[in-house]
Amino acid sequence: MGAVFEAVQESLGRRVALKVLPGTFALDPRRVERFAERLVRRLGSTNPAIVPVYEVGEAEGNHYYAMRVYRRPLLARSLRRPGEGG
Repeated sequence: MGAVFEAVQESLGRRVALKVLPGTFALDPRRVERFAERLVRRLGSTNPAIVPVYEVGEAEGNHYYAMRVYRRPLLARSLRRPGEGG
């Protein structure tokens, strides 16, 4: 739910993954609540596989949260069997 962009958090000069709730969703209070619930689960998680959240906010009606940028191998590469080329 939402689009993710790579951005720069100017105040700290670091790259972040910015998850933004689509504009049409922001008009529906249930979708905003669901977006917030997912965020609360992330913030409350001690699971090391959950990406840390740095900042939460709303700008000009756009709900967002900024997370650590996490790069991982392409899924296709991860699914390859040992010894397969390509």
